[in-house]
Amino acid sequence: MLAYNPRFAANVAWYLSFVSYFGIVVFAPILKQYLYGGPKLSFLAESIIITISAQIFCLPITIYCFGTISILGVLANLIISPTIAAAMFLSLLSLLFPALAIFAKIVLRFHIFVVNQLAEWSWGIYEFSPGDASIFLLYVPICMVLICLAKREAFRFRSPPALAKYPKNGKIYSC
Repeated sequence: MLAYNPRFAANVAWYLSFVSYFGIVVFAPILKQYLYGGPKLSFLAESIIITISAQIFCLPITIYCFGTISILGVLANLIISPTIAAAMFLSLLSLLFPALAIFAKIVLRFHIFVVNQLAEWSWGIYEFSPGDASIFLLYVPICMVLICLAKREAFRFRSPPALAKYPKNGKIYSC
């Protein structure tokens, strides 16, 4: 992406997107395996793990750039995330069928309502001094936890080959 548009290097949103994606793709599966042992999770459990993984990796950049963190972000994501796909789909459809824009607007107003309500709870927001580069040292313990969990769980980032599930004698059926 930086080769396509080098100006992304100065864009905070790009950094936040990058580290949240990294947290979701790399940390969430390890955390899921550590906490639940790898079975299929409920939508709520999966949402909590994905949200926490993304927020952990965004934490140092958020503190550095904005000087605040919100512990209510997890709650906001849990409330809003089930409706994000509907908002995106309805917004896309409203380009083709403008009458559907009212439904997209309802869903998006719900998102704004939830964020505004949670923003009123001042106890959930913690302030720091922005611009202190030493905050990036938080990535050291974050990465150490990631490495320790991955080693502890013997986590493999690739799934085993498809044929590994078959018996070693080569027979698939016991006849």
